[in-house]
Amino acid sequence: MDRPLSIVVFSKDRPAQLDLCLKSIFKNLRNLISDKWTVDVIYTSSTQNFEIGYQTLMTEWDVDPVCFNRETPIGGFEGNLERSMKEWGKNVLFFTDDDIVYKEFPINSTKAIYQALDIDDLFCVSLRLGKNTFIQDQYTNKRCPIPEEVNDGSEIIKTWLWKSHPEWSNFSYPFSVDAHVFRSSLAKKIISQVDYFNPNSLEGRINGHIRKNLDSLPNKMGCLEKGCVVNTPINRVQETCHNGAGVFFGSSAKTTNERFLRGERLSLEEMDFSTIIGVHQELRLCWEQDKCC
Repeated sequence: MDRPLSIVVFSKDRPAQLDLCLKSIFKNLRNLISDKWTVDVIYTSSTQNFEIGYQTLMTEWDVDPVCFNRETPIGGFEGNLERSMKEWGKNVLFFTDDDIVYKEFPINSTKAIYQALDIDDLFCVSLRLGKNTFIQDQYTNKRCPIPEEVNDGSEIIKTWLWKSHPEWSNFSYPFSVDAHVFRSSLAKKIISQVDYFNPNSLEGRINGHIRKNLDSLPNKMGCLEKGCVVNTPINRVQETCHNGAGVFFGSSAKTTNERFLRGERLSLEEMDFSTIIGVHQELRLCWEQDKCC
């Protein structure tokens, strides 16, 4: 429990995108992590080809502190997450395999984020939110009202009263598996209060539980001045939540896996992150072999 941070990455049928996510974590979160940290990948595959993709990925990421755990027939996703929770450090940061840490976490924010997480009235610190994430829905161009504290605050970690913002807003959505950091004790307590079977049901049911128990929960959320993580919904690999995906730069999980199995790899350096204005935003994937972005 002396580790300041444990990272948990959820993945299904996306070894190529998971590879990109891990590359981005190791490149751009260096200022947030120390020599005592873990990256626990909890994954599942629906076909033999996807499983071969993961087995290939594991040989390339056979390094500390990355650990791969396949969902087991007995216990499934819930059992894997419960085992993972026993090993968490003081704080936990969740990712899904289609998340990308697209810019470097600022070194002057490291101490501030851990100090903020020690405050009982803080629910989480989001690495995806900031004054640059003003679009709520990329498909309808619906805008997201940004708290005044995020736009105008001088503090390194901007905090606001999330319960006072519209329920549909990203700034009023405290439990996300896309780049939110929590005190492990709080995350474990909340997770234990719901039933779930995959990451989408975990997030959805926890937020449903939250809406029914507002008075008993921390009042504030936090973020940096600008987000450094984006979710890229270019495909959908589950039917629990029917969010939009793959409208602008769609690439099926099957197609990306086939390219991965042929030895091709997604390139973090070739991607264009200059247009990010929301927490969920489709981006064109760039392959090292193409050099076309």
